[in-house]
Amino acid sequence: MTIKIDNLQGFKSMLFIRVLFQLPSLLVLLLIVTIAQAGESSKKIIVDKTECNDGLDNDGDGYIDYAFDLGCYGPSDISEHSSDRSTENGWTTFDKPPSTLIYYISTDGNDENTGLSPLDPFATFEQARKLLLRKKRGWVLFKRGDIFDFLVDLTNIHGESKANPILISSYGHSLERPIFNNKISAIKSSSNIYIIGLHTKVTKPSASNSHFSGVRFVGSHMNISLEDNRVDYGQVIFQRYGDDAVLKNISIRRNIISRAYSMDSHAQGLFVSGADNLLINQNFFDHNGWLVQSSSHGREHDRAQATIFNHNMYINGSSNIAIHDNLIFRASSMGIKMRSDKQGLSQNISIKRNIFYEGEIGVGIGGNTSEKFRFVNAAVEGNVFLSLGSGKPTNRNISWPIAAKDIRGLKVSNNIIAHQEQHKGSYALKMTKSIEDAVIKNNIVYGVDEVGFILNNDNWRNISFEDNIIHDSKHSQSKAIITSGSLEGLEFINNKTFLWRKNDNWLESLFLSIKRLTTHRDYFSEYTDQGLEFVEAMGFRAPNRDLQSYFEQFNNSIEDKDIMDSIIKNRSRFLWNEKYTAESISKYISDGFELNSQE
Repeated sequence: MTIKIDNLQGFKSMLFIRVLFQLPSLLVLLLIVTIAQAGESSKKIIVDKTECNDGLDNDGDGYIDYAFDLGCYGPSDISEHSSDRSTENGWTTFDKPPSTLIYYISTDGNDENTGLSPLDPFATFEQARKLLLRKKRGWVLFKRGDIFDFLVDLTNIHGESKANPILISSYGHSLERPIFNNKISAIKSSSNIYIIGLHTKVTKPSASNSHFSGVRFVGSHMNISLEDNRVDYGQVIFQRYGDDAVLKNISIRRNIISRAYSMDSHAQGLFVSGADNLLINQNFFDHNGWLVQSSSHGREHDRAQATIFNHNMYINGSSNIAIHDNLIFRASSMGIKMRSDKQGLSQNISIKRNIFYEGEIGVGIGGNTSEKFRFVNAAVEGNVFLSLGSGKPTNRNISWPIAAKDIRGLKVSNNIIAHQEQHKGSYALKMTKSIEDAVIKNNIVYGVDEVGFILNNDNWRNISFEDNIIHDSKHSQSKAIITSGSLEGLEFINNKTFLWRKNDNWLESLFLSIKRLTTHRDYFSEYTDQGLEFVEAMGFRAPNRDLQSYFEQFNNSIEDKDIMDSIIKNRSRFLWNEKYTAESISKYISDGFELNSQE
């Protein structure tokens, strides 16, 4: 059996592991992994003995353990055979097809080498690129822990098929992703490419540094997947460009995209334009679009100030979109900006189970133009919005979790919107202009300092508000709902509100629980008969739970920087901790809003 290793030190470690496993009493394996980056101490992880850490070629493909066999997602994987994500801890794994060659790249390599072994690697990507262009199949693996300065140019690289893609990933015993001080980029065209476990960054970023790394696909691209990558100080861009261009089947899963900014232009964490079938799932977006707080109310970008034009995600003119289970933190302005400039251009948008923290706007669907029904079938469901506006990145005093306009077919349900107390310019949901066929249901709004729902339109059509709760958390002058224009087409069923102070203009302060009424005079006449009183303060279990109290359970420090660092450290294939996911945070917050129980 051939043992594929990256260096003699790795070989000695492998022999040591195999000797250890001859001891029958050994229950766990202590893997001591040397971090390749200078100045960092060794990292230790304890895992059960499995096929992916036992020093054996268990599947007979000639590749051993997580270091070299991509059937393993990490050292804790139980099998070297690839399987579906449900049995691979949510990760994508691969078994190498017999006819596929693997090209290895290391800073210790040489482009005169064959590149076909970890002992004989290339030094640059260009050598592997030439072979990929000719063969349309192959894997390219960069040594983990190494730092590369060259461009990874995937222009005109096409994998054989979606089932047999070009794989760009990593190898070696280190747990640190290989670092690229440059872009991963494809211009013109590419297809059937999977990029796993890479890290692009600027090694020494500063306010005067306007050269950014990142990932960029511009032109015509199909079946492109990003998974377990980390992008610091750079943008991820997928942009359809060209008359006959196609941007389709784009998957962005479990990546870290943080701190993108620019000194001389707009900057987004993720920018997508013209895509069909877009998946954005289980990623961590943080502090994108800005370096420093604005001194100009979000209008100027010098010194990389936060602006109203920069966001964690900017999705333009795209359809069949699933944005699910992401952590979306501290955006310059919006967590998610959805744009569409033509009627019906963007269809089937699903924004579910995400955690939004700070920034100033959570989800913005609409804006930029005034054409009707530019969006068709949009759902914002099961999300948690926490402390929006508290960081004041643009120095505007606003906190807007959900803003929607020009939509046919809207569902806003089962969201929790909490802790907006410090903002006079705050609301939970704003619906304006052309919206029809909408259901607003089972949402909890807690601690809004200004208005629960703002409804501005003269021509509502089939809009239903059901079983929502708007609950003030302090003595303020909050209003449950503000309306303008006609009330025809609005229906309110079984909604509840608790406000510390009832505004004299009850049309602006009372959330109604009656069915269709057509004029303001009807509201007045029905006020007493319908029993439109405020409810008593509701017995939520622990409504003051927030991001800080959640992480206080695991960390000594609850400063934002320490929280974000802890999330980053626990979100890779090798070190994935469910405590640092949207699902776990959402459960903690949601449990706090259970009724009739005590903390």
